[in-house]
Amino acid sequence: MKIITAKYSEVKNTILEVKTLTAKCCGIKYSKVNLNKSYWQDFKIYELDWDFFLEEYERNFESNLDGLEYERFFPEIEVQLARLKVSPKMILYQLLSIFDRKYKLELEMLNSKFKKKLEHLTVGDIVLSVLAKKFVERKNIKLVLTK
Repeated sequence: MKIITAKYSEVKNTILEVKTLTAKCCGIKYSKVNLNKSYWQDFKIYELDWDFFLEEYERNFESNLDGLEYERFFPEIEVQLARLKVSPKMILYQLLSIFDRKYKLELEMLNSKFKKKLEHLTVGDIVLSVLAKKFVERKNIKLVLTK
């Protein structure tokens, strides 16, 4: 486990700055942003929106998120397109599943083909990344406050 030491005021200011940046770039209310919210699962941010966020992040913090593996945290566009291609079949199965359990099971199997277990990239991860000056995950970091 890596240790990051920082002053309380530095941590507090970083949290406020990251929350402000997230609200601005993600188009959500500041009050909805907290350290446990994830960019994809909660805010539905990926692809171009994420690129815009990264540009603003680099500009504001004069740092980047080297080491962040996009595919671990965000869906791939090809998967989203493939889901659209089969949607008529999925719609039909959804309607039929109301009357027959067999179609409900078929629908679950179709959906499982497109579901990839994505990890959560949270606002808290980004806050610690600002303090570390590179990408880090909260689960691997111990934050020590100094005076």
